[in-house]
Amino acid sequence: MMRFLFILFVPFMLLSSCSNLEKKRQVVSAIEQWIGKELLYPNSTIFTIQGVDTLDNAFLEEYSYTIVSYVDSIGCTSCKLQLNRWNIFMQEVDSISKKKVNLNFIFHPKNVQEIINILKVNAFKHPVWIDINDSFNKLNHYCPIKI
Repeated sequence: MMRFLFILFVPFMLLSSCSNLEKKRQVVSAIEQWIGKELLYPNSTIFTIQGVDTLDNAFLEEYSYTIVSYVDSIGCTSCKLQLNRWNIFMQEVDSISKKKVNLNFIFHPKNVQEIINILKVNAFKHPVWIDINDSFNKLNHYCPIKI
């Protein structure tokens, strides 16, 4: 019986590791396709800090490089955001790059108030764009990575 379980377990582990490897390849491929591309922002783009303070997209021009994190309304929004990890990452990038790298967070949520609440609960004070009309995706033909 133990041998039978081992025989079933090994192929399962191999298949699951192949699946993870394939996802990693998809992520790397998607990132490589987007490196160096110019992203377009609609003129009406307004970034917000916790749903209260607002900034137009003019502040984007101050940076030499931009990293974009786009989160759509599919799945668990708070799970996908991982704002605590982003805060740590942003501190590391700022210390290395002397604040020449911008991180753009673009959210296309089902529920705007849920996003604002998540930002407040996580004390996330970085500007985000709550893109109600999914303008960013439509304008750039952005194809997010499904993980």
